[in-house]
Order: sequence, then structure tokens, then C-alpha cells
Amino acid sequence: MRRDLQRRRLFQKGGGYRDSLIWETVLRIAQKNHITVLITQNTKDFCSEPASDVLHPDLMVDLKARGLPDHAVRVCRTIEAFVDEHLKPLLAPSQQALALIQRDQYKLFSFSKFFMETRDAIQEQLSAQLSRSGIPGWSDAELEDPSVSYVEDPSRILIREAYELDPEKLFLAYDVVADVNLHFFVYKADYYVMSEEIEVEDYDWNEHYVWASKTLALLMRFSLELKLGTPNEVESFDIELPECYGWCWKCNQPIESDAAETCSNCKADLLRPKRRAR
Repeated sequence: MRRDLQRRRLFQKGGGYRDSLIWETVLRIAQKNHITVLITQNTKDFCSEPASDVLHPDLMVDLKARGLPDHAVRVCRTIEAFVDEHLKPLLAPSQQALALIQRDQYKLFSFSKFFMETRDAIQEQLSAQLSRSGIPGWSDAELEDPSVSYVEDPSRILIREAYELDPEKLFLAYDVVADVNLHFFVYKADYYVMSEEIEVEDYDWNEHYVWASKTLALLMRFSLELKLGTPNEVESFDIELPECYGWCWKCNQPIESDAAETCSNCKADLLRPKRRAR
């Protein structure tokens, strides 16, 4: 109550009770001689600036009040960032397993099989990601309440890393491209001026909105923990949607760099459509 009335983070005009409970939990487990890492994309509320990983001054005061140093709690925006910053320096790469997985010769795990068996859970994670951050690379009118109705089998699977977490667990990171069928709502005034082609499912969903769909190739970054010695036993996985800069005019693959001049998939000239338009 005192924190709320004083409007100290994480309380603000729009609320903050649930975020404050998370922060109180972090404070209870934080210790002087250990680093506690808070993994959250909500840097707008927890950090000093939206694009920063530095805790907000109000939260720094809480650490000092409990006799904890400033570095007792760190913020990472993604699991990948946490692994890069805190785990990789401690872990030795499992080169043998990595080589076998890259050649698809690791008999106890197949990413394609994992994908097919976990498709429903993957779709749920993607829907949650899209509802929070929108569709990467979509520069047209704002799409409201995007959800995933189906994810096709991957058209590209690239293993990026394999690390041994302990003698029984392996951390794997994959970049995956797959066609994703999306449903969403578009404000009618925006629909009239959209440059992207979409499929209209119901033009008169209500007085103001069109219900529509579109299939897009999305780049997905998978992080998963694999239990060694047991066939296809993934203990946990997480999906992130990296920044995307549109789609190739020829093969519809996502463009992963704003400086790309050719498609990484089909080698098409990405500048060619612009030249034609002139």
C-alpha cells in the first residue's frame, strides 16, 4: 500500500501490482555474494529506460535497503541474452554432440520430430509473442489481436549452438524458418490503404473492424534443453522472434538484415523491385 501510494516502481498510473509481486519475489531470493538474474522483456517498467538493462533507481533503492550491492540483481531481456552473458563463459561446448546434430546423425534427437510433436505448444508460444510485440517486419497498418492458427513444417532449420549444461543435459539453439498462418483484426480505415495483400475472412466482423488472415514465413529462434540418453526428451524450450526487415519478393523468405542486398535463401536481388518501381 505504501509503495502504491508513493507511486514508486513498479506502481504507476496503470497499475503494477503483479509486477511488484515479481520484484518482491526477486528481492527475497537475492543474496550478497550471488547474482540473481531477472529475465523479462518488460524493461519499460523494471529498468531506468525502455531500451536499457539497468534497473530503475527505485528498485536500486530497494536493494540498498536490504544491504545488497547494485550488481546483486541483473536484468536480461531474453533467455538467449542470459545464456550469452552468464552461461557461455562457464560452459564448454559439446563439439561431438554439435557435430552429430548438425549432420542430423544424433540418433536420440531430431528437431523435425520435436517440432511436429510439439506443434500445438509452439503455436501457443508464438501467439503469446505476437500479441505482446506484433509481427516482426510488418510495416503496414497496425494489426490487432494477432494469433497463430497453424505453423507449417520448417522450410529451414539451422543449429547455431550446442552447450553441455551438465553431464545429462544439452542446451541447443536453432534458427528456424516456417510458414505461419495468422489471423488478426484490421481497422477498416487502415484496411483501405494497406499495401500488403491479406485474406479477408469477414469484412463486417463489426462496424469498425475487418477479420483477416495471412500466411507469412517467420524467423524463429528456438532455445531448448535436451536430456541426454533419452530419445527426444526436451525438458523445456523457448521461442523468440528476431527482428525482420520484410520478405524476399521472389521466395518470400524473411530478410534478416536491413543492409541485405541479396536474399540469403534464393540469392535474388532485393533492390530489383525498388528499381522497377521507379
